[in-house]
Amino acid sequence: MSLYSLFEMDQSVESEGFTLNLVDGDVTISFVIARAGGSNTKFSNRMQALMRPHQRAAASGQLKDEIAKEILIRVMAEALILGWENVADRNGEPMEHNVDNCIKLLTDLPELRDAIWAEANKAANFISEDREESGKD
Repeated sequence: MSLYSLFEMDQSVESEGFTLNLVDGDVTISFVIARAGGSNTKFSNRMQALMRPHQRAAASGQLKDEIAKEILIRVMAEALILGWENVADRNGEPMEHNVDNCIKLLTDLPELRDAIWAEANKAANFISEDREESGKD
């Protein structure tokens, strides 16, 4: 085993995502999640673009929490949540994966937003399965 097997990221998984499964009774709800950073340049480019008008406020610690939350939700919807299956609205109606529905879901369900954000920042989710398997020996 080497440090490479522990820390070298799979760049394709960082940008193309991994599947996060959540089980609700007998239904498995799946999200395809890309990395918040690393090789996911779509994430970093989008975050920079949305933060640009707020650079002064952010640098001086004056960025309002509500604005920061709106930016994070939009970036997650556009660059981190790449797809989903079996996602339904409050009434049980299927929700198509698109940016608007993502924003609604992440706004309505802050605990889900926090869980997805945590997974998108967890390096272990983006280590190649081959390296992960070899690291277990």
